[in-house]
Amino acid sequence: MEFKPASKLQKAVRKYVTYPLFLAKLGVNLVIDRLAVYLLELLKKDQVLKQNKGFLYLKKIDQQLFPSLFFHFKDQALGESINYNPANNSLIWVDGFTGEIHRLFLPANSSEVDEFTQDQLDQIAQSHEHFNVEERIGSVALTADNDILMACCNHSMGIINFKDKSYKNVIPLLTKEEAKYLRMNDGIVDPNGNFWVGTIDIDWGIPSIANSNNFLFFINAKTLKATKVFDNITMSNGMAFSKDLTKFFHTDTLIFKIFKYDYDQATNKISNKSLFIDISKYYPGKLVAPDGIWISEDDELFVAIWGSNEVARFNKFGKLIKTYHNDQTANVSCPILGGKNGNELYITTVVPHLDFVNDPEPNPYDGALYRIKLEDSVKGQKKFIWGGPVDPNEYPNQSY
Repeated sequence: MEFKPASKLQKAVRKYVTYPLFLAKLGVNLVIDRLAVYLLELLKKDQVLKQNKGFLYLKKIDQQLFPSLFFHFKDQALGESINYNPANNSLIWVDGFTGEIHRLFLPANSSEVDEFTQDQLDQIAQSHEHFNVEERIGSVALTADNDILMACCNHSMGIINFKDKSYKNVIPLLTKEEAKYLRMNDGIVDPNGNFWVGTIDIDWGIPSIANSNNFLFFINAKTLKATKVFDNITMSNGMAFSKDLTKFFHTDTLIFKIFKYDYDQATNKISNKSLFIDISKYYPGKLVAPDGIWISEDDELFVAIWGSNEVARFNKFGKLIKTYHNDQTANVSCPILGGKNGNELYITTVVPHLDFVNDPEPNPYDGALYRIKLEDSVKGQKKFIWGGPVDPNEYPNQSY
């Protein structure tokens, strides 16, 4: 066969049609190959999977690391109930296992700092104050006095005073019989200054999975009387109010759910319970549960996922939009949005087994306090303060 040189027309077709089509096809194939690899990587990272009518849909959730160790008290076991006090720019949190109360003062420009240097962290650590109240602390609340906190410990509400390092029970909440198997857990102050607090089993809630015998209490700041709002809770945990003060959020940990209620500020009543978030749908096959929560000015919920090293961020419709992940510790417990601009996410963590005897070499980062500066558009809601007296002498004798 005799080959003839390509004509000008044939060369033009090859140059402007055939070769571009070939390169385009090659490019498409490369894109498809890279997409396939990317999807496989997402699957390996155990991103959120949703099962719908037999088809598997993959939804990519934005994940951000928060490797910034902010503060570590070496004997901390169960970091909980973290609060930010804007009046003196301080963080307050508790060790729910040992009964230790902690306070740390932030630098004035903390909301402008992405990452602190070690020298800066060492300087912040010098402001640390702590003492032991000799009871297991479930939650604390701010008051008009920056040195005084209301606290729910064991079976009562009491007053913590940083000035003289004291704690005094002032309002009993549980009966003698209830106090044998329950203690106080997470709580929140409402816009009227009343304290809402739930209970947990002393042995970490295992019997409650079947019995659902925990309570939510309402403590009236004016009458100083406590009433049970409802029971049938497996383990009462994080709470929050919507920005417009018409909704109340409550966490029932052992059934993996956060519920939403209508809230009437005028009557202090909640009603119309509805499911807001089912954590188990976002962590299929994993033994994790919602713990402490906090809420932003945009009604986004930040939820500590107990049993994991993640804080999950949900929008105002209850949809997961982002997770904050930490490889340095195994278990998170409670988040707060603090700092002067409200865009610093502080996260308490936990020693996984709370067993120093059988675990002589725990992860050195477990139990520490972590921080990540969020985007400037995020702003945490401020916590309300207790509206009742802060002097123990103003409370009637209500001992058992």
